Amino acid sequence: MITRIIPYRKISLCSLLLALLAPVLLTAGCNDTQENEGAPDPTIPLPEPKPEPKTYPLVITDIRNLPPKTTFDRIAVQITGVDWSIIATVEAPYENGAATLALPLEFPAEQLQVADRRGGNMAGYWPGTASDPAALVATLGDFIAYRGDEKVGRIYRSDWSGEGSSASKAFVYYQYADRPFEVTGATTSYYYSDCSFVAGWNAFANINPSSEGLHGNIRCTTAGLDRLELTWNFESWAH
Repeated sequence: MITRIIPYRKISLCSLLLALLAPVLLTAGCNDTQENEGAPDPTIPLPEPKPEPKTYPLVITDIRNLPPKTTFDRIAVQITGVDWSIIATVEAPYENGAATLALPLEFPAEQLQVADRRGGNMAGYWPGTASDPAALVATLGDFIAYRGDEKVGRIYRSDWSGEGSSASKAFVYYQYADRPFEVTGATTSYYYSDCSFVAGWNAFANINPSSEGLHGNIRCTTAGLDRLELTWNFESWAH
């Protein structure tokens, strides 16, 4: 009779090694699975980042007529739109003698104000006539200087120093337009001359009549502002 000898020692050793390694292999597999959970699928494109809102930088600096020891830390301005309502407030820190207001360049049409008051529509902005009856606008109010929550003063742009007569002096304001248009006409207080607006933010000036007075009215214009010696000026809050 032939007796077969089975190498049981080798089989036992292999079995023992497999038994010892199996938990390690299983654990490693679980860890790989857990690490992959929540990881982005490389086959799915990432969403595009939202673009930053477009803005127009309005820099206020070199402010004149600041009383001694008067300090403030920010400047804020409200934007008026539909039906003379406040549709936004923009503010910026006042640091190192300057503040940069980031004015929005995009508004929903329903937030904007009708450009003129044709047909007796007092919800419109201009008493004169806009060349495009569909034009819409938004307008900056007063620039207010704050120290904390306290109103310290008003800041305005003008070629008037704040002293003496303001005859023939210009006071500058800012208006957003959704399209180009021109304002013409006259009222008992104003007349509109070279008063043209482009799409975006515009500066316009109300220029007081001279001592003789042209029609006795204030001239409203967007022309020639670069020829004026305009400065930012401060007046203490008195309201």
